[in-house]
Amino acid sequence: MAAIRSAARAVPSLLLALFDHLGIDPGRIEETLTVLATRSEAVRTTLVTGCAPMWEAPCDEAHDGLPCRRHKALWAATQAGISDCRLGPWNVETQRRQPLLLSPPYTATLSAVPPADMLVSRLAMPIACTAAARGIACLASQSAALLPVLMDSHRTATDHWMTQGYGGYHDAERELVARALITLAAQGSPEHLTAHLTTFAANANALQQLLRDLTILFTYDAQLRTLLPAVWPLALKTVLDALDAGACLHGNGHWSDYAIAALLPAPQVRTADPNPDDSLNRARRDWLGPHALDELADRWIVLARGEPKAADAVAQFARTTSYTWQCTTGLTWLERIIEGRYDAFANHCWYVTYWLTELRETATLETSALSQWRRVVDGLAAAGDRRAVDLQRIDE
Repeated sequence: MAAIRSAARAVPSLLLALFDHLGIDPGRIEETLTVLATRSEAVRTTLVTGCAPMWEAPCDEAHDGLPCRRHKALWAATQAGISDCRLGPWNVETQRRQPLLLSPPYTATLSAVPPADMLVSRLAMPIACTAAARGIACLASQSAALLPVLMDSHRTATDHWMTQGYGGYHDAERELVARALITLAAQGSPEHLTAHLTTFAANANALQQLLRDLTILFTYDAQLRTLLPAVWPLALKTVLDALDAGACLHGNGHWSDYAIAALLPAPQVRTADPNPDDSLNRARRDWLGPHALDELADRWIVLARGEPKAADAVAQFARTTSYTWQCTTGLTWLERIIEGRYDAFANHCWYVTYWLTELRETATLETSALSQWRRVVDGLAAAGDRRAVDLQRIDE
């Protein structure tokens, strides 16, 4: 597996002008890339990374609407990755559903695949590569035609499988799609992101997963993080508008509280991160400012009232802001979320009491802010929150 992934990372670079002197047959490179594009999801994800330099390379000849020599192999591999994304019927011998190959043109055959037959993980690599190909002159028309079909198939299939309780694929593949949604929205094509969010506004599991994937990317990628002010208010407004129009998050089991909390962005870490505190601290330094949310924050608070996870979201978001904001607006947001229902929040919040401890130990609270702080702490303690009881002893 390691050798195959190494090949997936390296082989696309052989198409760069730097290696033309080697005289490698482009047909052999295309054949190799096509094979790699139909291997495991891990290999396909690595192939996306390997192809990245090629999407920056100019066409090397007049293309007349056809892929040029330099990009032809990449486009063939991208389409090969679509060919096995359909699941066939149940196979008694193998005890699983085997892929059923699609034939080109994929703009027609892919759109005809029912969501219940879609192998969503196989769409990640083609989506990432097709989105990147939009900037290549010889592939502009082909990618513009294929991308909406890929995105629609991903949206409807994810909606289906998340309703069934299946995530469908791993973080690396999901993040390829999330990155494409962010980039496209920032480049003036927000319709793919808004379509996903509008559909997922009635599927809390799918919504919370997508929002988490977005925040993970914003946490770890400093360049993407500069797009937060352009992307997140759009995402939040899209979901709130869909909910106002009648979508219901509460019809998908217990995921609604996760989805509501995830609407307020805060840095998140990957489980395999060896230095999570460092990652969080870097992201917090230039995170989304509260002013970017404007009146959307009030709309979100109305939705989030009574949700302990939303209170934790406020605490996490507050740690990306100034102490002045935390001691004023931040505490006010928290009180509005709790709404006096301390019994519902006691021992159900982790980040709230941690934030309140940090706030009292590192900031000098004005009289009004100190009154708010004590009101929240006393309310939680009276409802039996053990950590809040410890906080009360600060004044002793």
